[in-house]
Amino acid sequence: MPYVLANGIKQHYQMLGEGPRVVMIHGLLLDNLSLWYFTAGQVIKRHRQALMYDLRCHGNSDKAHSGFDLETLSRDLEGLLEALAPGEQVDLCGFSYGCLIALHYAMKHPDRVLRLVLIDAPLPPIHVDADRLRQADRETLVAALPEHFKEIVFKAPGRIMKLAQRLRFMAYKTSLLDDVQREAPISADGLSALALPVMCIYGNRSEYRQDGERLVSALPQAEMRIVDGTHRLLNENAAEVMGIVEEFLNE
Repeated sequence: MPYVLANGIKQHYQMLGEGPRVVMIHGLLLDNLSLWYFTAGQVIKRHRQALMYDLRCHGNSDKAHSGFDLETLSRDLEGLLEALAPGEQVDLCGFSYGCLIALHYAMKHPDRVLRLVLIDAPLPPIHVDADRLRQADRETLVAALPEHFKEIVFKAPGRIMKLAQRLRFMAYKTSLLDDVQREAPISADGLSALALPVMCIYGNRSEYRQDGERLVSALPQAEMRIVDGTHRLLNENAAEVMGIVEEFLNE
């Protein structure tokens, strides 16, 4: 498996396709780069290169006890790009908390980002049900998994135990839950200064839809599309979501 040392963390990454890069950033806890590999990456690779990576403590990247604030996660991304795409301008595509990493990086490095795709982005402050996560048993975890994870779990049941161990590690042994809940609201001035095209895609039944409306009102070149789905719309309605993404990136 390919790795790169970025910001002191050994990060696992995968690439699909060739051409202009689209860097794809997954969400926290239940996700890893397979969220993209089996969905959006298969579409992106037809005309571009999909660069996907596991966030710290997720997938096959190094475990870490801290550093889940947006500033540190943005530096992780910065280190990854310095190693794999030095000096290049890239498109960033995020899902859930990955959208906030993409936004944070773009506000710090606007010269390195061409366009942003934000799929069901929440806005801080974010409430996390820490007690539920810490008490989750095997059945609860399986029920909460995205569909592409469930197929893997049912083919290899031992993987759910590995995932459960990783989730408990993140809940009890890291600062992740505290970091997420302490994250300050994103500056309206910072958003209004972000002069690049942004596509915001939200599920019509997502709890974060109002966050999308706030984002679009603050970003000067943002467009919002609503599709059928909940927060897991990338799994529930992948074809429509990826049709929007492909159209946006090919404009």
